Amino acid sequence: MKKLLPFLSIILVALFFISCTKNQLVSPSSENQNLTGKVSPNVLQCNEGQHWDYYLKKCVITCSSGYHNDSITGACVLDGNGKIPVNLQTRSVTDVTIKNTLISTFNNLASSGVNLVELSAELGLGYTITADSIDFVNVVMTWDANDLGGKAITANFKSNSNANNIGYGFTMFTDDTLMGKPIIIKTSKNNYLKYYSLTEGLITTISNYASSSYVFSSIYGSYYPGSGGEKSIKATCDVATIQCMTDLYSNHGWVSIWAFVQTAFYPPTAVAVAATCAVHNCWL
Repeated sequence: MKKLLPFLSIILVALFFISCTKNQLVSPSSENQNLTGKVSPNVLQCNEGQHWDYYLKKCVITCSSGYHNDSITGACVLDGNGKIPVNLQTRSVTDVTIKNTLISTFNNLASSGVNLVELSAELGLGYTITADSIDFVNVVMTWDANDLGGKAITANFKSNSNANNIGYGFTMFTDDTLMGKPIIIKTSKNNYLKYYSLTEGLITTISNYASSSYVFSSIYGSYYPGSGGEKSIKATCDVATIQCMTDLYSNHGWVSIWAFVQTAFYPPTAVAVAATCAVHNCWL
């Protein structure tokens, strides 16, 4: 029996060593599977009809057969580098909750740091805007039916008049679940569009919007805390939205909006251009 003890000891040590080694080693293939198989938590946040795009790192609309997601914007475009023309849709908003959200958001602008006196001056108004300046009764929703990523909800200013060809609107964007990114849009018939961000202070102008020689430009307005025209443009939600709009406007048929409506004097038309990009780049 004593002779067997050394032999048994050797066997036990060998078995222990093999067991430990087996538990510590992971084959490269299984390790890779574990790493690549992890699901981004953002995947779980995609709404019905959307999917997670790992390249864009956001949820994008699931395109129908014959279409694919654009690599810059995530919008659906025709296979073979085709372009989808804008299919502008407009309807009146009757939902009281949506209207109340617009009103409360406007009323909270001052407390969030927006200088309404300075904003009114930069808008070119001869008065300081209040909630009474805006028609929160006749609210309009506009969107592109060929890209359901976002919709614009707009309340026009009561001072809008066809006589001077200038129009203003207070707008928020929605993905049918959330509402956010309030802006004011200023339209000058067949001349320019101006988007005044009320969350980041960026003012973006599209000059000659109805022609092929349109130009995008952006500065920061002094109505927002820490803003100013000389401030360098940072990589923010607003900037990403504008870059997206630039791509869509030039490459995916957005210019067809103006051929369809003839003029952007009507502010809700102009914000339909921004709706898809704002939602895709700011919270989807």
